[in-house]
Amino acid sequence: MGTDEGEIASEMGYISGAYIGLINRGLETEQMNVTALDWMDDSDLAYWYVETEWVDEYLDGDIDEDELSMRILLTLEMADES
Repeated sequence: MGTDEGEIASEMGYISGAYIGLINRGLETEQMNVTALDWMDDSDLAYWYVETEWVDEYLDGDIDEDELSMRILLTLEMADES
């Protein structure tokens, strides 16, 4: 994972996509919480989450990929900003 906000945001899609696939296959959970770590020293870089409700709305066709992505991106918080 990248170490700045832009790199982290660009990689959030891969992780979110895997989560969407798991929900689509029947995983039952309320949300996925993510902590991005610095690969050099394991310090926290950022935090973000995906609500399963959003994924369900996406899978049901109630929201599109852009809306889901925006909701997820809006949860991104860089560790040095907390």
